[in-house]
Amino acid sequence: MPDHGRPNDNVIVQAVTQMGGHRVNAKALLRKWGFRFTDAWYSKKLADLADDLPPTAREKGVKDADDRPLAGGTIAAPDERRRSLTGKRFVFTAAQNNTYLHRGFWSALQHFCGDTGAELIVSRFTYNKHGWKQHGGISKKDADGGSGLWYDPLIDPYVLDEQVKVCEGLVFCGELDILPTAAMPLNTLQNYTGPNSAVVPHAKVHMSSLATMKHDPARFMYTTGACTLRNYIERKAGQVATFHHVFGALYVEIDEDGDWFTRQLIADDNGFFYDLTTLYGPDGVYRDHGAGQPFVTLGDIHIEHMDPVLLQGALSMLDALNPSRVFLHDLIDFKSRNHHNIKDPYFIAGNATANKRVEHDLISAVLFLGALSKKYPTTHLHVIESNHDQALERWLKDPAGQMDGINARFWHECNAVIHRAIEDGAEYHIFEYVIRDLADKTNVQIPNVEFVHEDSSLVLRDIEHAIHGHRGPNGARGNPKAFRQLGRKANTDHTHTAGIIDGVWTGGLLAKHDLGYNKGPSSWSCSHIITQPNGKRQMITQRGKKWRA
Repeated sequence: MPDHGRPNDNVIVQAVTQMGGHRVNAKALLRKWGFRFTDAWYSKKLADLADDLPPTAREKGVKDADDRPLAGGTIAAPDERRRSLTGKRFVFTAAQNNTYLHRGFWSALQHFCGDTGAELIVSRFTYNKHGWKQHGGISKKDADGGSGLWYDPLIDPYVLDEQVKVCEGLVFCGELDILPTAAMPLNTLQNYTGPNSAVVPHAKVHMSSLATMKHDPARFMYTTGACTLRNYIERKAGQVATFHHVFGALYVEIDEDGDWFTRQLIADDNGFFYDLTTLYGPDGVYRDHGAGQPFVTLGDIHIEHMDPVLLQGALSMLDALNPSRVFLHDLIDFKSRNHHNIKDPYFIAGNATANKRVEHDLISAVLFLGALSKKYPTTHLHVIESNHDQALERWLKDPAGQMDGINARFWHECNAVIHRAIEDGAEYHIFEYVIRDLADKTNVQIPNVEFVHEDSSLVLRDIEHAIHGHRGPNGARGNPKAFRQLGRKANTDHTHTAGIIDGVWTGGLLAKHDLGYNKGPSSWSCSHIITQPNGKRQMITQRGKKWRA
């Protein structure tokens, strides 16, 4: 459908006349014809043209009539009515009714759009603090219509309250009006946009990954954050929503191949936010801000299954960001004796045929750490103890290891180290010991590598970085939702399924997505977490070696 911009006076009069004086029906007709305008602008035009328009039903004296149809409906589903946006860069955010903009953040967004050439788009949502019954169930489309509903006029040129196609595979659901007090705003929307990923306007910042067929890219659903101030009723739901309210937006950029990439733009209370290494504020753009370097939490490594294309992209990202710290999860897969299929006789036979040895898996990890350490000598590399790293100790505890011909010597050597530590009453961490011992034997230098052991804590920028994610509270299985009860923000991995839920961010998988033991549809993605100097975060998802447009 063509985009005609705003309709002129004659077209408005024609539409209202054609709809028998119904102003609301005429507005829908104009938009069906391809015109774009805000409700506030339309209401003002109706006031200006009052003498030229046919009377409404109420003005005709029809008893109990209203300027709305008593019945209605459409055959077409939202996906059949959506039009396509033009352009390559967009910033999506949301605005609450009867609430002022965060002027500092709004100014910073303007600077960002000017710097990147992005189009700013705002979807409105409603939160009626006086109760829905009192006003008869008002919606965001009733603004300036005598309902007492209004929005900060600064957003007028940017309002888009309809579903649109951003690019191939991505939809903006501007028509959705989800209460800001919704605890899980993306619930029940998993198939709302069919095979497309979606951006949903909401005051929280959430993200969920959705399964596709195994070799297809995962789908994603994102919420935007809001550009308006906190403004909630002082009851439980409102107070919780106040806590989770985020001054934020979602940036979408599209490259020449049509591939799209997203990044969260999350501001502090003063309106400042980072995008990659650039700081944006109410007064301008700061490339040399001197506020420090970001951290990067890479998706799970699984070095024996490393994808060289994805690794190339991840290294390109690290080159651009120059992080002061990098966090590495599941450094090894423990492929040779992986706990997922160690009882699979065909798997064991295949490894024996290929002469796969546990020691070789660990040497691969040493070489990887050595290469990173050499390439980024001033970057602190943290190896977070993870379930696949712990597979080494599980294997060493299994007496069957002494009968494992090609690995028996190594099994006995490692167990000897553990038993000596036990005899000496010393604490031992066999995975770290073996990695450092093999580094010495192979003359690989890893001076900037630190091993973060399970049950330790590493809080940096008010975020817990020591949790891999495989072990939950009180012995339960790890789940990102469960980590919310820690009362602290956390960066985790483990699930290979990128997500954001109430301050708990989860990365994806840097290795190949076919690990030999995963079957069926998958929500896995190559996603990494950037932690900015002010503690705000961005999620980066690669498409092959590409991580941005």
